[in-house]
Amino acid sequence: MSAENPADAQKISKWFIVDGHLDLAYNALGWRRDYRRAARSTRQREADSYVARGAGQCTVGLPDLVCGHVGVVFGTIFLEPAHHMLGEGPLSYRDPDEAHELGLAQLDFYHRWADTEPHVHVVENQNDLSNVLSAWHL
Repeated sequence: MSAENPADAQKISKWFIVDGHLDLAYNALGWRRDYRRAARSTRQREADSYVARGAGQCTVGLPDLVCGHVGVVFGTIFLEPAHHMLGEGPLSYRDPDEAHELGLAQLDFYHRWADTEPHVHVVENQNDLSNVLSAWHL
């Protein structure tokens, strides 16, 4: 959608989409996906690779989220127990300490991404959410 006059631009900025589940940190750390790229670019880079076979086709990138007016994403922290892997997942743990360490690494990924990308913010409390909503003029 494009806005050719300021009134249309204001209407556009008053709505956004909430995505309730994206395994961004898991795929970035485990499969080395770079979500700064659009999904189409990642798919082209991963064509016929072990990543595409293991993780599946990339469906989203930050440019896609911004273009699609996705204003809030629930970025998951996902791990697999090593003895019960769902597939060929790269982030599996053998004990609770390893699970904790891998989970913290994913949380750190989100914080580091927010530190370097102006479109990314970690929402940890109501004030953080209010700041995101105000950026959308809500």
